[in-house]
Amino acid sequence: MILRELGKGLDLLLGLPKTLVFNFRYLPFAQACRLPVLVSRRVKLVNLGGSVTVAGNRFGSVRLGIEEVDVFPDAGKPSIWRVEGLVNFGDGVRMGPGISIVCTGELDIGDQVLMNARVTIFCAKQVTIGRETLISWDVTIVDNDFHELRDANGTCINPPAPIVIGERGWIGFNAIIAKDTKLAPGTVIGAGAVVRGTFEQPDSVLTGNPARLARRGVVRGEGL
Repeated sequence: MILRELGKGLDLLLGLPKTLVFNFRYLPFAQACRLPVLVSRRVKLVNLGGSVTVAGNRFGSVRLGIEEVDVFPDAGKPSIWRVEGLVNFGDGVRMGPGISIVCTGELDIGDQVLMNARVTIFCAKQVTIGRETLISWDVTIVDNDFHELRDANGTCINPPAPIVIGERGWIGFNAIIAKDTKLAPGTVIGAGAVVRGTFEQPDSVLTGNPARLARRGVVRGEGL
């Protein structure tokens, strides 16, 4: 435990230059001075474009690429920040090591959202993650197909489509949340599920590929 905390402190110390660059690039001066966003030394700030808002003003309100649980002391790859759009952070957001944020649209992350290691978010249009959502490791959230397909008239037939993850969600490891998805509050996504579509039943479990309703009336317990 002591070694783990020392390692985390060293990571924060070595990440201080990136933390300073991030906060003073994106936030108003008075807010930036409080360093509400802490950035790990292993985060690659590939593109500091677009804009960022942070709901919290306290030190470390948002933690980017920093290990929060001891399951993944080394995620095996650096985190990536490549933003040209708008990212809105709530208060108390935690994003673990190896995370990738690629955003040219609008990404909204609510209060107390926890993402484990190697979560990848590709946002070309709009991705909304409700407050108190837990996202396990190796999850991919993508609101676009990366490459356009056009019909004979030249019209794009696969445009990006928004993703909305309701509050208090729980997304299991290796799950994929595809474009044009809307999840009700309290939705649990089983490990390895591939989810696309509108699921209006709150407090439910979705499993499989493609994901189907597996159970109703569940309450999320404690986890990693």
